[in-house]
Amino acid sequence: VRARVAALAAAAALMLAFGAWALLRPAPAAGIRYATTAGGYQRVMLADGSVLELNGDTAADVAFTPTERRVRLARGEAHFTVAKNPARPFWVEAGGVAVRAVGTAFNVRLGARDVEVLVTEGKVSVSGVERVAPNTLSTAAESNSTRWGQRVPSPDTFLTANERVLLPSVRPAPLTPHAPAPKLAPLVEHITPEAVRDALSWQGPRLVFVDTPLAEAVAQFNRRNTLQLVLADRALEALPVAGSFRPENVEAFVRLLESGGDVAVERGDPSRLVLRRAK
Repeated sequence: VRARVAALAAAAALMLAFGAWALLRPAPAAGIRYATTAGGYQRVMLADGSVLELNGDTAADVAFTPTERRVRLARGEAHFTVAKNPARPFWVEAGGVAVRAVGTAFNVRLGARDVEVLVTEGKVSVSGVERVAPNTLSTAAESNSTRWGQRVPSPDTFLTANERVLLPSVRPAPLTPHAPAPKLAPLVEHITPEAVRDALSWQGPRLVFVDTPLAEAVAQFNRRNTLQLVLADRALEALPVAGSFRPENVEAFVRLLESGGDVAVERGDPSRLVLRRAK
């Protein structure tokens, strides 16, 4: 009987020890990919109470640990409303640019050659990536070749509400451990509340442009539609456009461009419209 009692006591002690270890050990990083197709929109409540909103044709990898919250914007555009937790910083990385927030709201757009960060509430720090730590964080989207290292940025630019910055993307140059930070030349711009609403019009039923560069307007339409607009002339990228459009009404937008006399449209391919400078 004593032997049986001793065995039960030992088993109970082992179970208690295992339970304590399970409670005390750090929880593994849970990697999840959220993605939308062209024309899509998704609003996600994250595990910490933060809200992630994805524009069309956007993908973001989310990985949280007990000490930090990390999101990698793989493509497209997303808005973040971050739940306050100073002890657990919230990082967003896009194209070699890192954004750190504690409790704030901001928008990140990853373009072909640059990254735009727009703060709608609170304050964030923006930096280029300094190095990639040796460990690699695996996400649930590994089947899509999505693996990203733990990137360690050093803050160098601060943005507050109604400010935005445009930084060159460094995606073409792979980062290596202890590589020097990219030389970035950020230009912080203070914009009006109306301009902020226009920039976030993708969250609503209409796209609103007020002196918006054509390249940005084209990107907004392309995220909402399978019919793609192609800018064949880089000289058109900065052409300002204005108007309010239903996202699916690409033809109305294109007709407006043609009526201005600066843009000619090629309609040969049913899957795309090519925009060139009018001769």
